[in-house]
Amino acid sequence: MNGERLKAARKMAGLSLEELAQKVGELTKQAISYYETGKRQPDSKTLLRLAKVLGVRPEYFLRRDEIEFGAFEYRKKAKMGEKAKGIIEEKARYVAERYLEIEELLEFGKDWENPLKGLEIRDGNDVEKAALELRKKWKLGTDAIIKLIETLETYGIMIIGVDADDNFDGLTNFANGKPIIIYNERIKENVRIRFTIAHELGHILLNLSEIKDIKEKEKLCHQFAGAFLLPKEKIYLELGGKHRSKIAFSELISMKEEYGISIQAIAKRLQYLKIITDSAYTRFNIIVNKNKWRQNEPGEFKIEEKPEKFKNLVLRALAEEIISLGKAASLLNTSISDLEKSVRYVI
Repeated sequence: MNGERLKAARKMAGLSLEELAQKVGELTKQAISYYETGKRQPDSKTLLRLAKVLGVRPEYFLRRDEIEFGAFEYRKKAKMGEKAKGIIEEKARYVAERYLEIEELLEFGKDWENPLKGLEIRDGNDVEKAALELRKKWKLGTDAIIKLIETLETYGIMIIGVDADDNFDGLTNFANGKPIIIYNERIKENVRIRFTIAHELGHILLNLSEIKDIKEKEKLCHQFAGAFLLPKEKIYLELGGKHRSKIAFSELISMKEEYGISIQAIAKRLQYLKIITDSAYTRFNIIVNKNKWRQNEPGEFKIEEKPEKFKNLVLRALAEEIISLGKAASLLNTSISDLEKSVRYVI
């Protein structure tokens, strides 16, 4: 058994040595520490109990780590404890490792390339151009991106959802040179998930090396998210011009429901594009605060956002007999019997 894998699974579950020992039963925290450091090896019965408590299949402990991750950089460091960070990081490693393994089995060997490589980002105007250029490169036009996660997965970006601390929204990283966006599955609003992912996409694609101020980088990635989800040409079309003296909330809600971006993000774009004045934007925020819409604003984007590519790749490999049913179950972290029920019919 690889002791580091046991430690990773324990951190992924958010358990201390003592807490894990209590859940497994008939096992001391010292014994688990010995297993993690490789000083001792558990018998098969203990291994099965550990796997059950930690929510992984037993073979997980037998693999060797072959993934090179970059540094995990959090945007809300002051609010994230080390335990919460450890859960996020190990869950991301767990999914990314299996993701890369199935891609290798299916011979997805093409290296990922940044479609915005070479573009210089100095200010908001450059960000607007970058968002439009990305839509051109990915042949998205200027229409609404109905399924954002599916679109990004199509172009080689791994999207990983984790059940994480409420203070966490998302972050980016690279695994063996491939970009990853990690987001919090606890986020309930689809528009917030979409904006978080689009924001993190900005961190991956935009060359912000010339921007030294961290807050300015965040501001530009926020602008990129808005520009990518709702291009300014579409705003001009929806609102009938480049300037408006007044805008009804019903218009903002209508755009939210079509383009999957919050009315608060839309209003911010209107201010940046000078479609509305700064004073109008201030009035908007007063209304939002008065009605307590910060966390629960009106309007709903009904399309669910959920990563599907990894599961689809596993099922494809199974259908083409590249992997066995047992291997597929291991990759999907499910039982063979449950998987067998879902793949009973193959054309």
